[in-house]
Amino acid sequence: MEDLDYLDDEDTAGTVFRDVILLALIGFVAMVVMLLPHLQPPQEEQEEAKAPGNVMVEMHWPNDMPYDVDLWVKAPGELPVGFWNQ
Repeated sequence: MEDLDYLDDEDTAGTVFRDVILLALIGFVAMVVMLLPHLQPPQEEQEEAKAPGNVMVEMHWPNDMPYDVDLWVKAPGELPVGFWNQ
């Protein structure tokens, strides 16, 4: 009957082995639990948002700058729009 006693006090190597394995398992489970909130499901691809028809563009530069700056904007597939071509 004594051969079937798994919790024998004289088997210190087995106790240490069980303790180390249990601590490693608890550490692994703790890391998984801490990482779960950081996982994100893959996001679905959304269609490209279309800009509204009227877009206002404004540009600022320092007042003490002695240069005149012209702003030109070009939409995809359209003519550029600027001071001389409104």
